[in-house]
Amino acid sequence: MKEKQTDNYVAFAGGMLLFFGFGVLFYEVFHWTRAGSWHSLPLSLGLKFIGIDDIRTGHADSQKIVDWLINSPLCLWFIFSGMIIMIFGQMIRAVKVSR
Repeated sequence: MKEKQTDNYVAFAGGMLLFFGFGVLFYEVFHWTRAGSWHSLPLSLGLKFIGIDDIRTGHADSQKIVDWLINSPLCLWFIFSGMIIMIFGQMIRAVKVSR
């Protein structure tokens, strides 16, 4: 019976997130060269795309942190999460090889 290649799937998912992140960054640069002003796509736009409209907390201080995170650039979220997931996939592969 063939063993599942979990590390390949994890690395592929990380690569796709990297691809999407650089795609969003390329779109932002393209828009910048055409319009002459930088238009960063925030994480909130991506969350609205998947159906999460608004994140509210009960405390003002924690809401400031949540708002800051939600307004951070979408491309950075894709790129960093893709890198972390790809590293995780490589760690799985290294553990399998060392056995």
